[in-house]
Amino acid sequence: MNNILYTKKKNPTYENFEAECPYCFHFNIYNRATDFKTFNPVSFKTVKCQNKDCKKLFNINFDLINSAFEMMILYSYELIERKKYMACILNLTQSLEIFFNTFLCAELIYKLIKRDADFEEDVLNSIMEKFYSSIKDYSYNHLRNIFLNWFTNNLTTASFNESVEIINNFLIYKNTPPLNDLRVVTEPELYQLLIKLYNCKINELRNKIIHSNAYRPNLSETEMYLEEVNSIVFGLRRKLGILSSNINHYV
Repeated sequence: MNNILYTKKKNPTYENFEAECPYCFHFNIYNRATDFKTFNPVSFKTVKCQNKDCKKLFNINFDLINSAFEMMILYSYELIERKKYMACILNLTQSLEIFFNTFLCAELIYKLIKRDADFEEDVLNSIMEKFYSSIKDYSYNHLRNIFLNWFTNNLTTASFNESVEIINNFLIYKNTPPLNDLRVVTEPELYQLLIKLYNCKINELRNKIIHSNAYRPNLSETEMYLEEVNSIVFGLRRKLGILSSNINHYV
């Protein structure tokens, strides 16, 4: 069996796996959806160099195993290096939306499965469908407000029926809670993180970028929001025990 070389330079991102060919040093970009046809992390894979004058096989490994919202934040540092500040702000805002989505799904569905070993699969599929159909058209503000209302209303769920009741009230919870209502959160670090999220204005900047004036942010404001979102998301992830959007991480 021939000894196939491993890449020495790679850059896995949420969407792609970039790797340098160890033979011709061409930097290849493999799209996870199109080229790999899977979103599972790459522990080991043999790929073909995309350089038409090379096309040799080489090995890749050691993929990122971070959650989607974490990977998007990490990718934002690369976007800043490439001076793609508009894309960075869009990416950061989406990472927050994915985090809100992941938290709600984990609390309403995934964590209940571990508690109820006798759950029926059709019940799980039904509530999953209800959850995603309820939030599919929600904006950043709506998702953020449901997340904040989770704490101001001291929401909790011990059964799928209670989860369905909360999902049915999403129309109420998507309204912005008064800032003073966050005082019900007595844990100091969590309270400060929620206040920081409440005051974060990244969505307003995102809207300036994607609407008619196509605003172009500068480096300083982009770096400011990157550090702010980084501290909010990674802080909340650790504090709330949000692992990822993979159901197997909870059960």
